[in-house]
Amino acid sequence: MKLNPDVKGVWMLGNIVRTLVWTVILFILDILFLKNLTTYKLDLGVLSGIMFIFGLLISLIFPHFKYKYFSFELQDEELFLERGIFIHTNTFIPLARIQHIDLEQSMLDRMYGLSKVVIHTAGTRGDELTIPGLPLHYAEEVRDFLRKFIKEDVV
Repeated sequence: MKLNPDVKGVWMLGNIVRTLVWTVILFILDILFLKNLTTYKLDLGVLSGIMFIFGLLISLIFPHFKYKYFSFELQDEELFLERGIFIHTNTFIPLARIQHIDLEQSMLDRMYGLSKVVIHTAGTRGDELTIPGLPLHYAEEVRDFLRKFIKEDVV
């Protein structure tokens, strides 16, 4: 199953905000430190301008590929995740290994009506997997379906 295409907008805006923050930080460092170096030959703001242009290009291009190479499938006894642009990863999660499930919405997710399903598992490498870019109602359905497989601890 593919993600909601609106997730590309969430990723783009998030990347653009990060690019702006890093550009401002680099510009401040340029003003405070780099301009005083005698071997520094660039004009003020050139380095941060290059950072901004590069970051903007990455912000506009990367989300399309991230979207293209992310899919998931809920099967009877496992969840299959396929993702990765440069390093392609296929993950099979036995549903019996799920310990708990979170629904997360960033401010940008809420603007687009999307949500992330965060799955916490027992005994897996990262012990947390995220399915981003789902409409909230569908994310709730996925959570409710997966919740049936969570075994309660009896003490």
